[in-house]
Amino acid sequence: MSKPLVVTFGEALLRLSPPVAEPLRGATALSLHVGGAEANVAVGLASLGLAARYFGRLPANDLGERVLGELRRHGVDVSYVERGPERMGLYFLEEGVGPRPARVTYDRAGSAFAHVGEQGAAVALDAGLMGGASAFVTSGITMALGAGPRAAAARLWRAAGTAGATRVYDVNFRSRLCTAAEAVAHAAPLLADAEVVVVAERDALALHGGVPQLRAAAPRALVVVTRGADGATAHLPAGDVVEQPALGVAEAGRIGRGDAFLAGFLFGHLGGRGVAGSLALGVASASLKSTWAGDLPDLRLADVEALADAAARGGPGTAVQR
Repeated sequence: MSKPLVVTFGEALLRLSPPVAEPLRGATALSLHVGGAEANVAVGLASLGLAARYFGRLPANDLGERVLGELRRHGVDVSYVERGPERMGLYFLEEGVGPRPARVTYDRAGSAFAHVGEQGAAVALDAGLMGGASAFVTSGITMALGAGPRAAAARLWRAAGTAGATRVYDVNFRSRLCTAAEAVAHAAPLLADAEVVVVAERDALALHGGVPQLRAAAPRALVVVTRGADGATAHLPAGDVVEQPALGVAEAGRIGRGDAFLAGFLFGHLGGRGVAGSLALGVASASLKSTWAGDLPDLRLADVEALADAAARGGPGTAVQR
């Protein structure tokens, strides 16, 4: 039996960060990491054992090659990625220390991905992008990046529905990319027929006034809510609610935790683990991702399952594995 295939669509980025406790304005060195929500999800899924295919647009230069090489190294199919003459999308992360919060500075205007459009999506679809797909994932970040990416996402969304793939929308609200009203308007056509919606509780409140209102906007969807220290909940279309307690997280790898959660949850969901089992895998994946720097959730299924099982027995230990 072949592995489920998940197609993701969004902007892959390069993240540049100064050393911890060194403000960006005085930094003399920056570390480089590949990231971007949908690229992160693809890596997480591939690392857990599913087939993952990433689609986007990258510059036809060494920075684009850096991203493609990293995704390939993690087992992600990047054969449909567009290339173009435009620039690489970047963001800068200054880690928070004590009373100083973490800060993100985007430098992605005019990037290659901003030039992706409905025609590019159509070309990729004609070439077989959605062939064999079990699920399709995109996010509110992608919808905030301009008319071209929105048109491409809508075309891919329709194609995924026609192909019978589970359509997954990660709300992922970023106030530095669009307003709350814009985010709601961008998402509305996709939420109307989404099968799975993933949202941070704070985003459900900021955009829709709460989870009940979001559920009304996505009437067919299994709505999965991440709640930080309060764990996660899944709201079924029939009204049932399944809860999963939180696990501990570390400060080393806050970036990408939500993407790791989505990868773990979707791995379980597509693999028939049930709602409760999928939530447990999602929470365990996010917890493990928090223990290392970098954006990409390079997970091991055995580690994720062991942590989820230990948590179900009353809490994971910290013993050395021998």
